[in-house]
Amino acid sequence: MGAGLLEADGLVLEDQDERAAERYDAEWLVRRVEDQDMRHGCLLVRRRRVARAGTICSQSPLMPGDGATMSP
Repeated sequence: MGAGLLEADGLVLEDQDERAAERYDAEWLVRRVEDQDMRHGCLLVRRRRVARAGTICSQSPLMPGDGATMSP
């Protein structure tokens, strides 16, 4: 009877460990996608600035910390 109880406890712990590992993997994947999105966004802003540098009326894109207005 005692061996069955230990086996059951071991299965519960194993299941909890698997869930923790899956949760960690999911969180890592979300962070990776967010990091890629941020890098991609920075590249897009840089390309827009280069493309608009030769235009007569260029507008700078809204950047964090610049406020809610866009300057001409």
